[in-house]
Amino acid sequence: MLDRSNTGRTLKLPKNFKVNTIKFQIINSRDTQKNVEVRFLNFQKMSLRYALRDYQQSLVRQVFEQWAMGRVRRVLLQLPTGAGKTVVFSSIAQQFTHRNQPVLVLAHREELLLQAREKLEHVTGEAVGLIKAGYPENRSCSIQVASVASLVNRQLPPAALVIVDEAHHSTAATYTALLEQFPHACILGVTATPSRIDGQGFKQLYDCLILGPSVRELIDRGYLSPFKLFAAPKTVDTTGVKKTAGDYNPKQLAKAVNASLVMGDLVRAWQEFAPGKKTVVFAVNVEHSQAIAEAYCESGVPAEHLDGNTKDLDRKAALERFARGETLVLSNCGLFAEGFDLPSIEAVQCVRPTSSIVLWLQIVGRSLRTHPGKEHAIILDHTENWIVHGTPDRPHHWSLDPISLSPGRWNVVCSHCRHVFKPLSHERKPQRYEWRPQEGEFVVICHYTCPNCGEVLEFEERDGGDPIPPRTLENDGSAEIWEIPLDCRVEILAELYRLVGFQRRVRRNITLQWLANQMVRKCPDIGAPELRECALLLGMDRDWAWDWACQTIEQLSARGKSSPRANGYR
Repeated sequence: MLDRSNTGRTLKLPKNFKVNTIKFQIINSRDTQKNVEVRFLNFQKMSLRYALRDYQQSLVRQVFEQWAMGRVRRVLLQLPTGAGKTVVFSSIAQQFTHRNQPVLVLAHREELLLQAREKLEHVTGEAVGLIKAGYPENRSCSIQVASVASLVNRQLPPAALVIVDEAHHSTAATYTALLEQFPHACILGVTATPSRIDGQGFKQLYDCLILGPSVRELIDRGYLSPFKLFAAPKTVDTTGVKKTAGDYNPKQLAKAVNASLVMGDLVRAWQEFAPGKKTVVFAVNVEHSQAIAEAYCESGVPAEHLDGNTKDLDRKAALERFARGETLVLSNCGLFAEGFDLPSIEAVQCVRPTSSIVLWLQIVGRSLRTHPGKEHAIILDHTENWIVHGTPDRPHHWSLDPISLSPGRWNVVCSHCRHVFKPLSHERKPQRYEWRPQEGEFVVICHYTCPNCGEVLEFEERDGGDPIPPRTLENDGSAEIWEIPLDCRVEILAELYRLVGFQRRVRRNITLQWLANQMVRKCPDIGAPELRECALLLGMDRDWAWDWACQTIEQLSARGKSSPRANGYR
């Protein structure tokens, strides 16, 4: 029996585990160890408090079949918005807790956390702990739902299963750092849209992808609502709007929306196609959303605005009014694309152009849940999203593989496989600074990992001018990060690093004498500190390197081949 009363433990499963029986080790805060035997990979029939639909049961079985094969640990599960992803992963979590094994659920927003906790408690019949700033913790619960932002600064709970909600976000550094702390746990990512607009895929994060039924199939079977899509004749003109991180720049997009549409256009479209319908509006920014809500109110339609800065109590009260029908139109900015499940929503009004298929499907998916009395959902599109991304039931070929982007100014082309992608934000942090004597400045060197082939690339970050093509980062020594010694002349060091780096990239063995001769020829005023670095780069002892450098300078001075610049530090 697994004791869950101790909160100071980490859980470790050995790599060479068997399929049916796993022995793992629990290390508690006193560093005492005990072996525990558990059985969990094979799906077991058990009495459920919540009846699963047939396709949900099939997905649960497929997940366990992948784990049972022993070659797959990280599974990504795709299921359209409204098809019951939370129910599915709650049922999988119940399989673990039924065997007294701890479960951790990761999410990035409060709505997702609270929704997951509520559904987990309903499905499993167990209390669920919540790890998030502002909420009391209960680490004795076998299931913990945790905010990614909060968990990175707190003690990790034990987990035999880690579930990542809205897993299309899991390429972020905070997610990957957390998942790396559970190297032997089963990983289950769930998302409606396994796709990214930055050329990043999921093949480096997950071992396999399991696809659920399509939106069209779910509509035909009555599990999702039929819809009517109305494309407004007057749409947002995005001509000239630049893109940031793969999607339209918010500031420029707001100007384009204001220039293309007046608020009366939105109200008139709603009055014509969705009068009296409970509607969620998706706006470009906060000011835009506030103006939309105000325009509806001025026309006599009860409307409210919400955004991420709305106080929790005010937001909860507004949602309750919307659920009761007291508010008919709820305008928002960046709030309801994920984690907002209200089946009684009858219409969505999109005034937010996007290049992201993920965002578009999340927006339209808000209206597709079935509800008594709802014959069909209404989608009012004041953009050309439906032209770019298609209707909600358009088939998609989801894959773990990344989708290569079109070549662009700051898109990176992998020198190994030619895949085009945008680097992740955490990859833009400098790995080192390299002196460029021709340009009279240091350049920032970053390391990017190609999401397609896994090759590590070096890239120069520049504020202006044309970007420099990336180069492969070798693993044989030229990939070292060299600290710049302050007693050396940086222009001579730059030449030294360039010379040594090239020789290592072409895998050419060099001797200290050859390197010293090349550097003396290229830099006649080389001094002992730079010669010391020559020896250090070839693995010599620091004291020996300094003595050799001083002797070499004396010999060069005696022969008149170098200025006697021997002063420096060891």
